[in-house]
Amino acid sequence: MSAGRRALITGATSQIGRSIARALATDGYQLLLTGRRADVLSTLASELNAKWVAGDLTTPALREQLASGPAFHALVHSAGHTFTYARHHDFAAADEAALHEVDYRAGAALARLLVPGMMKQRAGRFVFIGSLAATFAGGGSTPYAATKAAVEGLSRGLATDYGRFGITSNVVALGVIETERTALRMTDERRRAFAAATSLRRIGQPTDVAGPVRFLCSDEAAYITGTTLVVSGGLHLNQGW
Repeated sequence: MSAGRRALITGATSQIGRSIARALATDGYQLLLTGRRADVLSTLASELNAKWVAGDLTTPALREQLASGPAFHALVHSAGHTFTYARHHDFAAADEAALHEVDYRAGAALARLLVPGMMKQRAGRFVFIGSLAATFAGGGSTPYAATKAAVEGLSRGLATDYGRFGITSNVVALGVIETERTALRMTDERRRAFAAATSLRRIGQPTDVAGPVRFLCSDEAAYITGTTLVVSGGLHLNQGW
């Protein structure tokens, strides 16, 4: 159990972030939740007896605020920029910049702020939410694929530099998960096609993500670091995804 340990969860207002928060709360973590939607954070924090701070994760002031106080045992970087899919020459420059700032740079900056405390306590967990796109790409998402590949590189670097302090760093790479974000671009026909392309013949749910994250934050995963855990229901086995 992780009673008394602190965990920071970014992107906690998303369906995946909320599911992760509930899973870590079950293990006794003292949670600090962050995201853009104060109303959602307030409701979730009340449910889980957690603390919350709403704001723009790309601002240094918010990151400093989140990192203050006693040392954290875990950072789960679940925040992600919602972008419009387009081929590279048409991909919006603002979307490309926001992907880098939210998905990669914010996680890297928080890790930089949190790691000294983890080093002192000689224990810590970094878990970054990644994507199959880092390995297999996908139509209309070149900057997204590049950003998620950078996240994997960040995680491996943290694992290499800080493992001697009992700190692990891993990525959970997602296939297609049923969320508000995927619902915006998934017709029933496309949903059936993705489900058929998985080995399990179904689209993933946020709880399918929360379990692996919970495990990687646990003491049972103390000897797992620098890895990318694919959570796709076998979609990654289908080269046509």
